[in-house]
Amino acid sequence: RKYIAGVLTFDKRMSNRWQLRGSILYSAFKGNADHDYGGAEGETTLYDNPNSLTNAYGRIRYDRPLNIKVLGTYILPYDIIITAYLNYRSGTPWARTISRVYFPAGFGAQTSYVGVAAEPNGTQRNSPETTMDMRVEKSFDFGTMGKLSLYLDVFNLGGSSDLSVTRNPGGFLYFYETPPRYVLETTYGRINSVTGVRSLRLGIRWSY
Repeated sequence: RKYIAGVLTFDKRMSNRWQLRGSILYSAFKGNADHDYGGAEGETTLYDNPNSLTNAYGRIRYDRPLNIKVLGTYILPYDIIITAYLNYRSGTPWARTISRVYFPAGFGAQTSYVGVAAEPNGTQRNSPETTMDMRVEKSFDFGTMGKLSLYLDVFNLGGSSDLSVTRNPGGFLYFYETPPRYVLETTYGRINSVTGVRSLRLGIRWSY
């Protein structure tokens, strides 16, 4: 695996009742051993089967080429503090596969079929993610007794949502038939989940 990145940061310190900071990251995370449990522990079975090396090199699991973060704070009249955090990142990489390539009878292989990657990993990419969170806070000073703070957090302020659909056709290939026959996976196009809940959190904090 190889990771290379460049990052540009900016930081406007608190003055005149506001501050702003953020970063722009552009990176590439490539390799032929995905960063899953086995790959991270050095226990990958990648080289146990030569077929697993087909189209193995590419963008691996945690590759997010572009990540933009912006955090800003403004102090309103009556010392009401409002803070917002914006996070944009590219979608996760994936690639189409052929779940089973069947061999003809008498082919002599150890198994009747083998799965292969139909294209290099990262050829396809899921939708990018954009989220914004916000906090509004007001504090009350009680001198030597301490300070009471009330705050309201709003997560996913813009209501960003996403629909998770099985986009990999997978499928079974019978290449030895005339003409060759290809059958799609039954899960292709299935809706798996919907994400994007806007939520609120009201809190109280006493500090001394």
